[in-house]
Order: sequence, then C-alpha cells, then structure tokens
Amino acid sequence: MDVIIRGVDEDLYREFKAEASRRGMKLREALSEAMRLWIRSGEGPDDEFYRRIKGELLKKYRGKHVAISRGRIVAVADTFEEMVEALRRAGVKKALTVHVGEDVEEVREWPGFI
Repeated sequence: MDVIIRGVDEDLYREFKAEASRRGMKLREALSEAMRLWIRSGEGPDDEFYRRIKGELLKKYRGKHVAISRGRIVAVADTFEEMVEALRRAGVKKALTVHVGEDVEEVREWPGFI
C-alpha cells in the first residue's frame, strides 16, 4: 500500500530513517514494525491522561486502586477486587488500572472480563 503522510517532523523522520538504515531495514519495514509495537503497547488517551494527572493521583489516592477510562477516573477502591466490582457495576468494558504510589507502580489494562 502506498501512503502519503503530511506534517511529519523532519528531524524525527531523518532520525527514524537513519536508525532503520543502521539496523539494515528498509524504511517501510521499520515503519510497519513501529506501528505494530505502538498498537501492542496499548498506549492511548488513557495512558496520556494518567501521565498528566499522576501527581494529583499521588496526593489524593496514594495506596488506592484507580481505574481510568475515556480520559476520566471511573473507579477508586481500597483493593483491586473492589475496583473490579465497581467497574462491573458501572459497565466499564475497558480501563487503565493503577495501584497508586507503590514502589513499583502497577499500571495495567482492565479488559472487562476478569
């Protein structure tokens, strides 16, 4: 498939192209791999929202389990199990879940079927 993309940052494009060359890849191969990795990473609006409000979450919800969906906090609970129940009651199908303030902060996705 041929694609034209306007407005790409020139420096970023040059760096990406050079890295593809260093790895012995054609640009189309590197771009396809980058797209696959981005899709698999699960990064999206909820991840971005979480990063923006992380400081606020630490102040307000340290030690709590918080669920974020569609750019808003949809559940807060003392335990993961309570959060899961709150998500089920609310009918939330997909959410980013965080145990706020742990040494290794656990961030995972709620697939809606646990």
